[in-house]
Amino acid sequence: KDMKEPRVWLTGLLAMSSFFLYAEQNLLGPNLSAVAEEFGFSDHERDSKLGGEISLGFFIVGGICGLFFGWLTDSSRINIPRARLFSMVIVLGEVGCLGTYVSRSYFELFAYRVLTGISIGGASPVIYSILGDLWDQSQRVRVSTIMGLAMSSGAAIGQILAGYLGPAFGWRFPFLIVAVPALVCAGILSVQ
Repeated sequence: KDMKEPRVWLTGLLAMSSFFLYAEQNLLGPNLSAVAEEFGFSDHERDSKLGGEISLGFFIVGGICGLFFGWLTDSSRINIPRARLFSMVIVLGEVGCLGTYVSRSYFELFAYRVLTGISIGGASPVIYSILGDLWDQSQRVRVSTIMGLAMSSGAAIGQILAGYLGPAFGWRFPFLIVAVPALVCAGILSVQ
């Protein structure tokens, strides 16, 4: 009976979308040496460019976008259904994820990874706003916990996936594996 309830369906879809969205966050980490080798970086350049500059850009953009999407979510001047807004957040991030898959220079890699920060930063305010509308106060802790579990397990599984698939199929492959199901989720969310 519960699974037929629209709010359960939408909560599950939000959790699945979040899982794939957060899985992309740590895809680069396990394969930094392979990326550095391809771009001809020294160990120092690997650490400073891939581990430092990209991460800094990712989190700065993510923080700014978190504020922006939080405002956009609560703004009465913007009439975008929040499920559709979350779908747009996912698509922006997955453009960055797919762009990482096809990047051929450090500048492209940097730009695409920073673009994924939009989705990571913008996701939480939109998700929790939707959940606040769907569930009454007595149930919000439980659904927020489920959402947090989806996000953190996505980040962990993404890193594990990259650690196993990167050496076998190349460091770019995990970005494709994560982007495709996230885009499917975005498509479903866009019509909710």
